[in-house]
Amino acid sequence: MSAKSINDFLIRMFVCVVFFLLFSTVNTISSEKCHQYRINHTTIDNKLALSPVVFQGRLTSMSTPVNDLHFVSLRVLKVIKGKLSKRLRKQIRLLFSLGKRKRQFVNRNKECKDPPIFNPKSSRKKYIFFVQKIKPGSYVALAEPEIFNRKVRRNIRKILCNNCCKLQTTNKTELNNAYTHKLHS
Repeated sequence: MSAKSINDFLIRMFVCVVFFLLFSTVNTISSEKCHQYRINHTTIDNKLALSPVVFQGRLTSMSTPVNDLHFVSLRVLKVIKGKLSKRLRKQIRLLFSLGKRKRQFVNRNKECKDPPIFNPKSSRKKYIFFVQKIKPGSYVALAEPEIFNRKVRRNIRKILCNNCCKLQTTNKTELNNAYTHKLHS
């Protein structure tokens, strides 16, 4: 073998190795990114506890579904947990799934999960949305929204209450008597 053919062979091998490493790192990065933003729990207690931003909102508009995915534009009525910029309160867009895809074609990558399912019943209803901030001005839905009703409101108050534990109140005279009794014994 000549030196030129060995050199060409080594260059081709080097290019193949570089492409293989580049492809494998891109694949792992994309699989890491897509499965970290999702809550699999269905109870509202778990959704409230695990999501960093929770808000009450009303559906403004919905895009036409493409491959079972659609964007939903919302108007934020009240921020329940976390912080949401005031500029985004007028309109925020989140990606949801309709949940109509057949299970055969849902995930080619088993680690990657679809966006939460959201089929709005009415645009007049209020919903509770569970989101996470990815970067400034960009949020992703973590779980399926809940219709805002009495039961949900009660659960929210119970889980996210500020002053749940009240200290026992005692009279000053009882405290003074206990203190003096401790000093004399």
